[in-house]
Amino acid sequence: MKNNRYVTIGLAAITPILGCILFLLYNGIGFTEYSIACSQWNDEFTYYKQVEAIIAYGKPLGFYGFNESHALLGNLGGWSFAIHWPFVLIGKIFGWTYTTPVIFNIVISIIGLVAFAAIMKLTLKQQLVVSGLWLGYSVGLRYIFSASPEVLICVLFLMLLTFMYRYYKTGATHWIVLADVFLFYLSLMRGYYAAFVLVFIYMVWEKHGFGKKVIYQVLVGAASALGYALIIHYCLAEYFSPDVTIDWVNPLILLKKEAVGALESLNYMWQALQLQSVRGSWYIIYLFVGIFVFYKIFKDKRKGYITAALVWFILPCALWAIYNSKEGCRHLMACGFIGIIFMSVLARHRWINIVSLVIVFFTTWLSADSFYTDLVKPDQAQIETVAEAQAELTELISLDSGDEWDNTIIWSLSTYFNDLYAVPAGMGINCCEDEFLIENIGNLNSKYIATMNGDTIDALVEAYGGELIYSYGQTNIYKLR
Repeated sequence: MKNNRYVTIGLAAITPILGCILFLLYNGIGFTEYSIACSQWNDEFTYYKQVEAIIAYGKPLGFYGFNESHALLGNLGGWSFAIHWPFVLIGKIFGWTYTTPVIFNIVISIIGLVAFAAIMKLTLKQQLVVSGLWLGYSVGLRYIFSASPEVLICVLFLMLLTFMYRYYKTGATHWIVLADVFLFYLSLMRGYYAAFVLVFIYMVWEKHGFGKKVIYQVLVGAASALGYALIIHYCLAEYFSPDVTIDWVNPLILLKKEAVGALESLNYMWQALQLQSVRGSWYIIYLFVGIFVFYKIFKDKRKGYITAALVWFILPCALWAIYNSKEGCRHLMACGFIGIIFMSVLARHRWINIVSLVIVFFTTWLSADSFYTDLVKPDQAQIETVAEAQAELTELISLDSGDEWDNTIIWSLSTYFNDLYAVPAGMGINCCEDEFLIENIGNLNSKYIATMNGDTIDALVEAYGGELIYSYGQTNIYKLR
C-alpha cells in the first residue's frame, strides 16, 4: 500500500514532464529550440513585456493601454497586477528570459499535481485518470509553453477546490483558511472567482449554523470582489470598448446578450464536435461538469451541490454579459478543465471517467483549430533580429523622461507584434486600432510608434512627418515629436 502511494505521487510529478515531451514530439520541436518570441498569441507578448518592465523598474515607465488609454496607477494595461506577481518574483530570482515562464509553468504544474495527489490521498487508479486527463488536454499542454497565466490559474483553482473539499470532509479550520487565501488571490487576478464564496458560505453554515464563521465568509467574498473592483478602477486601462455599459440597466438588452451568448456557445460546441473549434471544447467540458453537478444534486440528494450549480450557472452568464461568447469562453477554461479533473476523483462510476477522457482528447488533440493546439516552429533568424534590435533601440530611445508619454510607443494593430519584443525593457506599449490612429494622427500623446513596413499606417505616419529612427524585420519605429 505504501509503495502504491509513492508510485501515485511519482506519477503525479512526472505527468507534466511527460506532457511537455509528448507535445514537443507531436509538434516536431526540441525543448531548447522553442521560443515564445515566435508565438502566434499576442497576449503572451504583452504579459512578457509587462513583467520585464516590473522586474527592471518596479513598473512600466510608459503607459500600457488601448487607443492611448492608461491606468490611473501603475501604468499596466488590461490585466490585474496580481497576475504578474509570481512571474516577477521568479524573474527577480532566476532572471527573465523567453524560457523562464515555460519552466515556471512546468514547475508549478508539478507542485500542483503532487499536492493534489497527496492532500486528496488519490489511489493509483485515480491518479492514472487524472494523468490521462492532463495528457489528453492538448490545449493545457500548449499553455505550458506560454507566458500567459492560464497554467498558474488552473493550479491555483485546483488547490482552491482541494482545500474546499478537505474542509467539507473534515471541518478542519486550516483548510477553509487556505481556501479563503486562494479565493482572495484568484479573485484579485480574475474577479469572477469571488462567486465561489457562495459554496464556502453554505459549507460553513451547514457545519456551524449561522454565526460569526458565516459572516466571516461573507466578508471574505466582499473583500475579494471589492479588491478586484478597485483594481479595475485604478490599475487597469480601459479596453477598446468598455466592458460594462449603461445598457446593463435595460433588462431586455441584458437578456438579449445572454440569449445570443447561449446560442453562439451552442454553435461553438457543434463546431467542436466537428473538430473545428477549441472554444467549443471549453464549453463542452464546462457543460459536462455542470451535468455532473446536477447529477449529484438529484442522485445523492446533496444540497451542497446546489450552490456549486448556482456558481456554475452564474459564471457563463456573467462572461456573456461582460464579454461575449467568443472572448468569454477562455475564462471558462480553468473552471472546466480543473472541474473535470476534480470530477474524475469524485465519480463513482467508471463510465464518467471514460466519457471525460474521450471528450478531452477528442475535442483538443484531434481538433483542427491549430491556433490553440499547435506550437509555432522557432524562427532563429527572427529571434536574432529581435535581440539585435533591442540592443540598438535601447541605445536610441531614452527612458529618462518623467513624462510617461515620452516613454510610450504605440503598437498599431497591423504591426507584427513579435517584432515588438525588441522594444526597450520598461517602455510602455499602447495598442491602438488603425481607425483610431487615422482619426487622431495629429493629436497622439505617445512619443513613438511602431508600424508595419509599407502598410497604411506606416504611410500615414511618414506623411505626417514622423521621424524614422530604426527599421528591422517587418517593423519601422518612428519618433512623432
